[in-house]
Amino acid sequence: MPRNSPSWPPKFPGMKRLLFTSSARACLLLYRTTSHIFHWTFPPCSTSSPVWLKIRLQEQRSWLPPPPATPRPTTFSRLSSEERRRRFSQGCCLYCGAADHLRASCPLCPPRTSLPSLKVGILSPAAPSGLFLPALVSGDGFKESLLAFVDSGAEENFLDSGLATTWNIPRIPVSPPIRLLTLDGSPLTLVEWQTIPLTLCIGALHTESIQFLLLHSPSHPLVLGYPWLKMHNPHFHWSNSELLAWGPNCHHRCLQLPLRCSSVHLSPEDTSGIPSVYSDLHLAFSKQRALSLPPHRSSDCAIDLLPGTLPPRGRIYPLSINESDALESYIRDSLESGFIRPSTSPACAGFFFVEKRDGSLWPCIDYRGLNEITIKNRYPLPLINSALESLQGASVFTKLDLRGAYNLIRIREGDEWKTAFITTLG
Repeated sequence: MPRNSPSWPPKFPGMKRLLFTSSARACLLLYRTTSHIFHWTFPPCSTSSPVWLKIRLQEQRSWLPPPPATPRPTTFSRLSSEERRRRFSQGCCLYCGAADHLRASCPLCPPRTSLPSLKVGILSPAAPSGLFLPALVSGDGFKESLLAFVDSGAEENFLDSGLATTWNIPRIPVSPPIRLLTLDGSPLTLVEWQTIPLTLCIGALHTESIQFLLLHSPSHPLVLGYPWLKMHNPHFHWSNSELLAWGPNCHHRCLQLPLRCSSVHLSPEDTSGIPSVYSDLHLAFSKQRALSLPPHRSSDCAIDLLPGTLPPRGRIYPLSINESDALESYIRDSLESGFIRPSTSPACAGFFFVEKRDGSLWPCIDYRGLNEITIKNRYPLPLINSALESLQGASVFTKLDLRGAYNLIRIREGDEWKTAFITTLG
């Protein structure tokens, strides 16, 4: 349009007026770099006077030809900063440079494959000291003891790869590999291998089959994470770092209880050492009968509590190495005999040992708290003096030592939960 036309400047919708105090060379450079977006119309001008430019913004850009783009090769190469800014400002694909789509929908861009990730707390820089459990790991050709670290922040169970190599544990590849992250999300390493199913034993009875992911962690060679805690739901005393009890499902799934035989063929016991005058009491000296509970009778021991009371929760007593061995033997023998069974009772009494004169250990259960809230049985007992008077003139006395006398009287059915006791094994 001629500049001297009476209709100059024309009134176009969407027109904007910009004042430039730059040289014609700057205007020409601006035209060259933005001509594919805007329609520029400018008159001849001097290099010193202000220039009025009429710029008509494009309202319908669909008819404009796409901006020149250099398609990016399918092989990856890093963009220069200038090219990246140009594509970003023009709304072009950052991968191939096309203007009709973005990088997220680029047909040439290979899909991003993200590896699954797990969080683990033990390798974090500020990993705190936590709870450790004595564990026994066994498999084909090895059986080793070590401490298992209980880490509720770990999303899997882990075993040190160095120990797996030392113990010659067969490995299974993890596909796809798993990226380990710290609790704050910082990347650690990739886990590419896991063990075959192994046998993990904690305590004397808790046994399970478990697989571990392998990673380099010599300071914490065995880690039991959140999946293990969720499966077994153990009850911990976190202040004392003690395992108090296993979850309810463990009694049916993990606690390996010996099965009692329904019928056995026993050889007759030798009763030749029993005096004839006591031959009718030979059953009281039977070892086989002493290894089983008597039937429930009307004389069962009842435990009636005072109104509004509940049995207290005792504490776990520290045991020496010899006492720990004796505890495992006592628990194993008592379970086989049926004298005790695993319990989820809210009540529990402490368990400890007292050394006898011959040096052996006598198991004791601290029921003092239970006795304080129990309704006392006021049945009259014989007076000692009266009992001694009835023995006057006697010269021959007999002492009978009953086998397992403590177990000859059953606890009343329904009151067994009140007699629960707690040890380091549950």
